[in-house]
Amino acid sequence: MTPGTINNCPHCGKLFLKSVRDICPDCYKEIEAEYQQCYKFMRKKESRSCTIMELSEATRVSISQITRFILEGRLQIMDHPNLSYACKSCGASIRTGVMCENCRKEFSKQLTQLSEDEERKAAQKDGQGASHLYRVEKEL
Repeated sequence: MTPGTINNCPHCGKLFLKSVRDICPDCYKEIEAEYQQCYKFMRKKESRSCTIMELSEATRVSISQITRFILEGRLQIMDHPNLSYACKSCGASIRTGVMCENCRKEFSKQLTQLSEDEERKAAQKDGQGASHLYRVEKEL
């Protein structure tokens, strides 16, 4: 068994012996307690219509941490129609993934454009190289 390495906890900054988790044991316990608070609150029938802001206020867990729980698949929002979180790009309310449909389309469009630009540059470079070689051969 390989011994762990000493790291600073990205959550609190304390030094800890990293083995399985990327955060210190104290932060892990704190995050697990926050998860349990959210989970228990969401199991209540009266919480079915809550928003992420209401969940955060009721549990005192940050919206960013609740979002992480949802993205990790730890909190299920299927039965909570008003529970959504912000798109990482524009901030629009979404219920799946990290980007809204509009941002995904725009990102895909930009990626396609970048790929086409790279292909054009490569073709121009190959074309210039070929014509240069042709000129050299013709001169010989």
